[in-house]
Amino acid sequence: DADFVLFTLDDVDTAFGAFVPVRYVQHSALSGKGLGITVTAYAAGHMLGGAVWKVHKEAEDVVYAVDYNHRKERHLDGTALSAAINRPSLLITDAFNAQGVPPAKSRDNDMVEAILRAVRQDGNVLIPMDPAGRVLELLLMLEDRWAQKQLGAYQLVLLTTVAYNTLEFARSHLEWMGENVGRSFDRDRHNAFNTRYLTLCHSTEELHALRPGPKVVLASFGSLEAG
Repeated sequence: DADFVLFTLDDVDTAFGAFVPVRYVQHSALSGKGLGITVTAYAAGHMLGGAVWKVHKEAEDVVYAVDYNHRKERHLDGTALSAAINRPSLLITDAFNAQGVPPAKSRDNDMVEAILRAVRQDGNVLIPMDPAGRVLELLLMLEDRWAQKQLGAYQLVLLTTVAYNTLEFARSHLEWMGENVGRSFDRDRHNAFNTRYLTLCHSTEELHALRPGPKVVLASFGSLEAG
């Protein structure tokens, strides 16, 4: 407690109480100093809840679009950036997508092959990940490959302090995800995040308590600075 003398938990609650939840394509008119400004969020296609923002005032549009994804993936559709851009006065973006990435299929195959080379030699695999963002796409990919190749002998582990919360959040927010996830649930009542092969661990003690054998561990943080 001595490390946190500037702010209290009440201050945190106050800050969160000021948040205004919005849905995609919902026009939100600001008040006060922002009177006359309308803000609209569009799906960024990169992470669950991620947004491209359009700020409109009078005849001017400013589009803020960083960290977006054009591709349709397992749990998300591609970005709705084209819906946000209609000759804006200013576009703020990044150059990350200009780096280029390999096709999703070959990228996934290369990753799975590298994992299997390690575990088939009784090795373990550590994959640093963010605790609740892109990890969802990776989990669905690995679950799919584990089922296809019958890899139940190799333990698949999500190791973060919020592992349970991450999966529960994903299970309860299917309406924010891509049409493939929603269609599967509507047709078969199958929730893509009711995982079959994944084991959740919230501490290294829980990880060490698992049965012996090769493991593929997804652990936070992606930077390996902590966790």
